Amino acid sequence: SQPLGKTPLVKPRRWTAATLTLLGLYAAVSLSVAVRGSLGVRVFSEAHNAQRFGYVGAHGFQALRLLRDLGAPPLTEEERADTFAQLRTRRAAAPAQGRGIAAGANLVILQVEALQQWAVDAEIDGTPVMPFLSQAHERALAYDRIYDQTLQGRTSDAEYLVLGSGHALPEGALSFLRADNEFRTIVHALTDQGYASYSAHPYQRGFWNRSVLHPAYGFERSDFKAELGRGPKSGWGLADGPFLERFDQRLAKLPEPFVAFGITLSLHHPYKSFPKSLSELDVGKLGKSWVGNYLQAMNHFDRSLAAWLADMEARGQLEHTVVVVYGDHVTGMDLNDQVAELAGVSDERYTEMRMHRVPAFIWVPGQGMHGRRAMVGGQIDLGVTALHLLGVDPPVAAVGTPLIGDGPGFAAFPTGGAVAADHMLVRRGGSTPTKGACIDPRQPGGRTRAECDALEQRALEQLDLARRVLDHDLYRDAEAAR
Repeated sequence: SQPLGKTPLVKPRRWTAATLTLLGLYAAVSLSVAVRGSLGVRVFSEAHNAQRFGYVGAHGFQALRLLRDLGAPPLTEEERADTFAQLRTRRAAAPAQGRGIAAGANLVILQVEALQQWAVDAEIDGTPVMPFLSQAHERALAYDRIYDQTLQGRTSDAEYLVLGSGHALPEGALSFLRADNEFRTIVHALTDQGYASYSAHPYQRGFWNRSVLHPAYGFERSDFKAELGRGPKSGWGLADGPFLERFDQRLAKLPEPFVAFGITLSLHHPYKSFPKSLSELDVGKLGKSWVGNYLQAMNHFDRSLAAWLADMEARGQLEHTVVVVYGDHVTGMDLNDQVAELAGVSDERYTEMRMHRVPAFIWVPGQGMHGRRAMVGGQIDLGVTALHLLGVDPPVAAVGTPLIGDGPGFAAFPTGGAVAADHMLVRRGGSTPTKGACIDPRQPGGRTRAECDALEQRALEQLDLARRVLDHDLYRDAEAAR
């Protein structure tokens, strides 16, 4: 019994248990809220989650996120058969023109951070910002109507779009949410033909889950920040000049034929600064503004690209290598007076969507193929275009189209919008009508919504097909059903 006049004490173990229970409930609720909110889809690396939630919390967060994203119900046998039939039909419709003209050549793909189309032709007081790329059409195929098809996965989406020729998820980054898929990419198509494979990026291997995704995309070897080493930095990591030098050193030693994939870091949004030691462009009144820093980064990349290609040419490797260079996504800067002036546009209601373009260039060895191409396309078309030139069949699950010839072209956006030669369906933006707006993609001016109905249907069919493959991991089954 307790002494008279004293309140019985709750045992310490009960206090501990109660406290742990409350903390556990609080943690569970917090993680659940995080998963349902923007953090649940905006994951850049698991290391960042560990910093947010601790190691145990990070595992809990991942488990809840996986439960949330178990995916759609399984496809019926009829739906699977229909999916494979649609894929085979698309494959059979590929153009014959240009196929195999670079058979046996190496393939190098360079994905450039935030390279947007308007920057290529921009000038400051008559001085080109990117003098090399602005004249690249004299030796390369230059596509200026390639639309950014990424969404929340941004750079990681672009990797899949080009290598896998499929669409991004409508929410979240597939680099995490679909990381267990058995992908079948253009890299696999080439390694099946005896190609060696290699990828490089001057940042942490865990960022965007690349340590998992690059092997899954078919790369036999990958180098990241630790392997590429230290050097002059621009923004988050190794500047483009030294990165391309080290990338090139590895290309020179790869057994041929090979497929290689490089991802530059350039200056990442929000472009708050750019190293003075790398700045050679006189940006005038733009000074140290975001726009000025961005243009310095693009100018630095342009010089670095020219030097890299010159080195490849000097050792005789460029003459038997297809080189693809493209922007991974638009800058993320709002359209302001400075950008509008540099881009030569007026700030109309849908100007940003008309400018939602990234440039693409393809150097084709020994064929005299060069010049500007006005075909509309998306990033999902670039990898299969390279395979077409090499004479290699794309993966059956690829939904992109080789950008060969003078056709009008087409690109679907992950939001359900789309663009063709003279019609664009806009489905994003706070002032956009619920059913979307139909506009002219080349100049200010609207069209009736009904004029975009056929375009919308085509986009939705392509998105549905690509996401069936992605959500149900049908890559290998599509190959088996060919």
